[in-house]
Parts: sequence; C-alpha cells; structure tokens
Amino acid sequence: MTEQDVARNDWEAALAAEQTLVMVVELGLLSDESRLRLFTEHTVWPLLLQPGVTHLGNEGPALIELNGQPYANYIQLHEQLTRSARHGWLSSRLDIIELQKHLGDALACRNIDGETLLIRSYAHNVLPILHARHEQPWHTWLFGPIVQWWLPTSQGWQPLQGLAQSEVPPYHPIELDQPLVDALGIDPHAQALVTELQANAPEIFVSECHGERLNQAGQALSQAREAGLTRQSDQYFYALYSLLGGKPINQNPNWPEILQRVEQGGQPLAQIQVELDEDSQG
Repeated sequence: MTEQDVARNDWEAALAAEQTLVMVVELGLLSDESRLRLFTEHTVWPLLLQPGVTHLGNEGPALIELNGQPYANYIQLHEQLTRSARHGWLSSRLDIIELQKHLGDALACRNIDGETLLIRSYAHNVLPILHARHEQPWHTWLFGPIVQWWLPTSQGWQPLQGLAQSEVPPYHPIELDQPLVDALGIDPHAQALVTELQANAPEIFVSECHGERLNQAGQALSQAREAGLTRQSDQYFYALYSLLGGKPINQNPNWPEILQRVEQGGQPLAQIQVELDEDSQG
C-alpha cells in the first residue's frame, strides 16, 4: 500500500465519521488568478484573526473547506496550486468555525523573552518540528483537536497524528525555547520589526506575504550587522529607520563617525539619529 493509498483511506475514514476536512494554503503565495478561483469555487476561512493583521486575511494562511468531498477533489485542487502555497490537509472533530479559531490562535507564540510573535505553525517545514515536542505543555492544546494532518514534504507525504479530541483543550500558547528557535530558524527581532511596521507603516513592505515581510525585515537587520553595529537595540533601530526612510542609515556620509560614537562611545544610535535629524531641520 502506497502513502497515497493510506492518505486516501484516512480521508475516507474522516468522511465516514463526518469530520471536518480542510486543505491548508498560504494565499499570498498564489497568483491573483488562482486566489480568485479559490474564493469563487470554494469556501475559504482565513486564519490571520489577530488584532493588527486582520487586513492581511486574504494574503495569509487559510483553510479551504472540503467537507463531504471525495479525496480526488483534494488531489485535483492540490495539483492546481503553487507548490510553496500548499500545506496539506487535515481532519478534525471540531466544526469549521471552531477549527478556524483554533488554528488562528496557533499563529501566535511567545518567544524566549515572553513577547508575542506570529509563527507559521501550519507550514510543512514548521509543523513537524512542533509535533515532535510532545513534552511541551502546549503540545496537547495545539494537536488535541486534530485527527490527522497530512503534509507534503520533499520526501513525500508525512502524516502527523493528533489526539482526535472533540473539544479544544485549555488554551496554552506555543512557547519558544532555544532548541525550537534554532530548529525553526526564527529571528525574534525580525518578527518584532514586522509586527511594529505592520501596525504603523504597512506601506513600506514590498509584499503582502508574511514570510516575505519577514525576509525584508531580516535583510534590514543583516545590513545593520554588516554596517558594524553589535548591540541588538542599535541593529533594530537601524533596520526600522532604514525601512521607514527608504535607504540604509550607513549611506549617510558621516556614518564612520556615527558608528564610532555608537560602538566606542557607547551612545545609542537612536539618540544620535535624533540629534542629526534635529540639526538638519534647524
């Protein structure tokens, strides 16, 4: 029996048990034509429900409702969509509204410092890492309402077993420890930068896709390190100011002097930049 046969059997078992069946997609990675077709032909349940990012609902992760449909319909839809946008299918004993809220809640996590960040918990390169952390107190909450989640990977299809509970366990946010941060390749400073800019200046982003926004923020932070800044607070300000201003701070002809004041004099970059801005306005 092939993995596709096993997946089909799981799908048919979910159908027989009248469980909720959904496909998980990342809308921002689809072409406009594909996205329009999805919204026209299917019921789409966006997952970005957190305050401050609801305007990205039609660009972020979403559930495509496939209740009562044969497995062949899923395969057909799977083959129509961009590979990077596909994050498999899952079955659950929750109804679709409860499942949408649960998986939407699972997009928020706490970093090592206790700050709230967004995480692509649904992604095929993230979910298996989370699933493997059975000892964590959030594991039961996250996977409790899931029966099966079949993910497409580079090695083929990977099934992740849930706890098949009919109710959502008491809420417990995903909490990142250092091993998870390392395994997931998460830059909490890039996450924080994206969150701040999405709330105050979303127009600076070149894409609606959360992953690409993270890349844009990460590149700005990398430029700050390459410019010679060693303190995280200075790197964060450099990236924030550069993105808002449309050009890196180190393009200032006085950058060597500024860097010396920051690194050798111990002055915060933000303080120096405020002084320079006031001088230029005066």
